[in-house]
Amino acid sequence: MTISKTIVLNSDAGIRVGGVTDQSDITSKSAVDTATVTGRLYDKKKIRKLTAQTDGNDGPTNNTLVAVSSVESYVDGEPLELRLDNGDLHETTIVSRDSDTDVLTMAAAVPAGRTADIGTFAKRKLGVDISMTLYGATPAPSVDTWGYSGPVADTHEGLYLGKKVQCEVTIDDGAGRKRVVTFDAQVIQGQ
Repeated sequence: MTISKTIVLNSDAGIRVGGVTDQSDITSKSAVDTATVTGRLYDKKKIRKLTAQTDGNDGPTNNTLVAVSSVESYVDGEPLELRLDNGDLHETTIVSRDSDTDVLTMAAAVPAGRTADIGTFAKRKLGVDISMTLYGATPAPSVDTWGYSGPVADTHEGLYLGKKVQCEVTIDDGAGRKRVVTFDAQVIQGQ
């Protein structure tokens, strides 16, 4: 697999991930063509590890509390995302921060029956999702002349030249197979 270590502003290939299959992944051309591929950007300075589990079954108050390694970089009202135990993303906003206990209070509770586990991350998402499309040759294992790319405008929230971000690209074939590729990149100017 090849990944671009840059986010290119004002480019149709602002985010680019190539050769994203292996023997266990989607390799037929029709499966790859119909996959839904979404890119997400996160602020590297606002990614913190969870230090305690948040359980959706812990009642009306505790299921909105997230203990993290440090709350210092977060701001009340910012969007926040957590990856749940089943792989789903939980999207919410920060209501408040307690710097004495390093606990964030979220607007939306973790759903009943789900958990946000110790060691996963609370992330500050930047802007909207980026829809990505297929480019290049016919998909095949160990071939990196094809992949997915998506446009990033210079008006994308929170981006500026030189900013370091974490990129997460989700490839979902709609038949229960999903792959998430995560990598760090730096924002550069495009054409």
